[in-house]
Amino acid sequence: MTYWRRLRDRHDTGVWQRLHEVLLSMLRASGQLDMSRAVIDGSHVRTAFGRHLTVGTIVLTDRKAL
Repeated sequence: MTYWRRLRDRHDTGVWQRLHEVLLSMLRASGQLDMSRAVIDGSHVRTAFGRHLTVGTIVLTDRKAL
């Protein structure tokens, strides 16, 4: 149970989010991050019913609104 508690605590304090941001920053700085094949997973982008969310040039729409 101690492992799960530590994992939860690190998640709650933002350790994993910060680690992810630092890793992406390091990869960008060294030119090793290729975003030309990146995909946005719509299941993680929340929108209110009928509203649109614009990310760069991609417009995401709630399926129910279509």
